[in-house]
Amino acid sequence: MDILGNIVAQSGSITANKQVQARSFKQNSNLNIINKRVHMGRKDCFVGNNGLGQSASVHNVVSGVITINSYAHGEGNDAFNGGCFDGESIWLAPNNASGVYKINPADGSMTSYSHGKGAGAFAGACFDGKYIWLAPYQSSDLVKLDPSDGSMTSYPHGKGATAFMGAVFDGKNIWLVPFDSADLVKVDPSDGSMTSYTHSQGSDAFIGGCFDGQYIWLCPYASNNLVRVKPSDGSMQTYPNNKANLSFRGCCFDGESIWLVPFNSADIVRVNPSNGYMESYSHGEVSNAFGGACFDGESVWLVPYNASNFVKINPSGASMTTYAISKGTNAFLGAIFDGESVWMVPYDSDDLVRFTPPEFGRPSLHTRGPLNIGGVATFCSGLDVKGSITCSGSMIGSRYTDIITSGEWIWNSGESLYESSVSHNFGVKYVIAQYYNPDTDDSVSPDHHTFVDENTLKIWSATSGELGVIIL
Repeated sequence: MDILGNIVAQSGSITANKQVQARSFKQNSNLNIINKRVHMGRKDCFVGNNGLGQSASVHNVVSGVITINSYAHGEGNDAFNGGCFDGESIWLAPNNASGVYKINPADGSMTSYSHGKGAGAFAGACFDGKYIWLAPYQSSDLVKLDPSDGSMTSYPHGKGATAFMGAVFDGKNIWLVPFDSADLVKVDPSDGSMTSYTHSQGSDAFIGGCFDGQYIWLCPYASNNLVRVKPSDGSMQTYPNNKANLSFRGCCFDGESIWLVPFNSADIVRVNPSNGYMESYSHGEVSNAFGGACFDGESVWLVPYNASNFVKINPSGASMTTYAISKGTNAFLGAIFDGESVWMVPYDSDDLVRFTPPEFGRPSLHTRGPLNIGGVATFCSGLDVKGSITCSGSMIGSRYTDIITSGEWIWNSGESLYESSVSHNFGVKYVIAQYYNPDTDDSVSPDHHTFVDENTLKIWSATSGELGVIIL
């Protein structure tokens, strides 16, 4: 492994018996990854995961210590609230800042794009694979930003002031997290059209949300309930959080569990998405402790609002490691992972802060031989495979996932392929054990064979006929 975390092998195979994060695999023969979770890709796997600036990607394994860098932004107090990563740049959503800020992750240099929406404009952002979406707080408009040139398109939402705090992308639609809006709002990114769903959780209801590959989760602020939303029809399931009012500020998904970010809660809370069961873990910080979180493929990170530390959580046992930082009170609102570093979004902090733990790096995977992935879920966006792909674990990606192969694609053990676009050479055979369709909320089970043409991957069953379609 070189210093940048690239793994280069001219022959043989790689077998991993612990969790694998890779900046770049370059392999001329078989690549076998078994037994542990694998994260890899060149785009976001969980886009806008906590609704206030968490975008997960992949990282490498590099020895070293945590490094911290600060970058002055010059926008004063109440500057930014959330943001996102678009695969190349960090974007900060302006609260009182006069512009939307684009950050070059390589050196922290900043470019500002004036938005003209006044003070308290936005709270949260997400990336849909093409555009940045800014969640309106005081702004009367939802704003779509083209990251190629910073140009913006406005869409009136009609939900009043302090309407939303957070935005979540589910692979198809944008969801605006309601704060004082009486409605959860779904946005079609193709034209900005909006659909409203009444939530009945009162004012100051939610801050932040996330997508778990199947459902949208709304993080409770003044609401007494954590809310799970079915994307296909907007129906909602509530789960009492049993904490004091104003307990949480954002949430993130780690591939298995939802984590609620403690604001006034004395505990961080882990949620089982299958049944809403909650486990609490004391964090030992002051009230108004944290202002956001993200998942880096291995650990959950909490960024401080009034806490004196940022905190790393091991999801397997919820053990916590603290790292001191002194940026004053009301310091940060939002955390963004870019595949290499975690960025703390400055609210009252004078500085944007990046911390780079060991074991981070930029992603891609290339192999001229077969790719064999086994074990638990594989979060994948960005494969270039010249041989067959064989998986005995779930594959989770987004609509904008790139999977390129000129060999067979074989899915084993009844596991799932979650909605992923596929680029291919015509004539490739795809064999999938189960396909989850987020539009219908159904899982389909082909008889291990499919039909492929130039534009469509069709999933077939000998008894039921065509079961599902992936548009390429």
